[in-house]
Amino acid sequence: MSERLPKGFDTPVRIGEGGFASAYRARQTRLERHVVVKLIRISDTQQSESLCREARMHADIDLPFTPRIYDVFRYRKSLCIVMEWIRSVDLRRFLNTNPPFHHRLTVATSLIETTAAFHARGFAHCDLKPTNVLLSPESGAYLIDFGLSRRGNERKAETRGKTAAGTPRYCAPELFDASREIHDYRPADLYALGILLEDILGPGRPVELVDRLTAETPETRPRDAEEVRRLWVKDFGGPSAAAWSEICGPTTASVTANLLVTGASKLLQEGRFDEAYRLALEALSEVPDHPRGLALVQSFHSRVAARKKRSILVRAGIAAGVIAALSVSATLYLRGPDRLTSAVMANSPSGRVTAPPPLAPSPNYEGEYNGRYRLGIQEMKTLTATIDLRVPNPHARVFLDGIAVGEFPHPRKPVRLAVGGGLHRLSCMYPDGSVWTSHVRLAPFQKVKVSIPDSDGKDPHG
Repeated sequence: MSERLPKGFDTPVRIGEGGFASAYRARQTRLERHVVVKLIRISDTQQSESLCREARMHADIDLPFTPRIYDVFRYRKSLCIVMEWIRSVDLRRFLNTNPPFHHRLTVATSLIETTAAFHARGFAHCDLKPTNVLLSPESGAYLIDFGLSRRGNERKAETRGKTAAGTPRYCAPELFDASREIHDYRPADLYALGILLEDILGPGRPVELVDRLTAETPETRPRDAEEVRRLWVKDFGGPSAAAWSEICGPTTASVTANLLVTGASKLLQEGRFDEAYRLALEALSEVPDHPRGLALVQSFHSRVAARKKRSILVRAGIAAGVIAALSVSATLYLRGPDRLTSAVMANSPSGRVTAPPPLAPSPNYEGEYNGRYRLGIQEMKTLTATIDLRVPNPHARVFLDGIAVGEFPHPRKPVRLAVGGGLHRLSCMYPDGSVWTSHVRLAPFQKVKVSIPDSDGKDPHG
């Protein structure tokens, strides 16, 4: 069951879960924006104050490549942190797609620049790893999850003698040395950065800078992240000309669509139709031909109809029960007050008048559907998009996905085609034997206008 979020947030999609925390992408209803709602279970006041301090430190960072914090408050037995939602894919999922090397170089360059700017503000992240690096098609690399972060020169005496916090593969050797007192955690970040660069560049690519970053002792590593940036630019130059939308756009769309469809399915099971439908359509805006998304949206009409039918049956049952109760009450009233009292006392084990127990709610009744969902039966069956098609030559033959499409007797009057969402191929065979072909990608319920050019390649309609 989806966790109920604080008032003012709906359409939850679980995007992360740990031992004591859950993170959801949700819609902030008043401001109509998507945010991340992080719920951290707390056991005492001291822990709550510590987490609030961490949230304030996160807010103090306030850099373009870190999500902004909007609010922090107590919610039931949890601390709720509301922060900026970044449409993105984490570095681990990105690397699983086996991207080309020039894309890897751009990601590595951006990560080095981000870490350098982070350290320049006096902060150490202390948990750099692939899942804490996000890649956005709109704005590049982000760092997230600052639960272990601290100011670079902040001493953390309570961690001495304990196992290093963070992910072991990315933890510097000195973090495991109980006898070593650490005054600055930024060199440990550089070690983690070296391992990340090794992950990004792939095996079998010897890089001297990576070897220096992953040196056993912090003294033999580069002095700071700014020096790392200069050395990297010297060896590899700046970022490639590839746009971030090209680098991680398709992967982000796929990952986001899968998350949204999973969230919509859970909400649909709970009868939260409006929220589920909103997520399903958003998923199809990411990947118009997403199989699970299409199947989910097409199932809405039958699900809503079944819910309404259950609601009507429950209402009819309640109404029949009320009518029967009124009938019995009227009969007893007409028989007189003495008989009414004796009838009630005869059915009471203690001889006293007792109120009847409240009716148990029907397991199938979850409240009346609020009616904002308005799509008709035919729309739900076909999940149609619309193409207004104009053809210059009435003798031309037009094909949609290889199937002939009607006649076009009036060159200036468009013919409306209803098609399913997804990628479609339009072809036109002219009387002189030449062929024109194009593709159009449609989201469900989208309307587009397409003018097929004349055989000379000109658009006769303007």
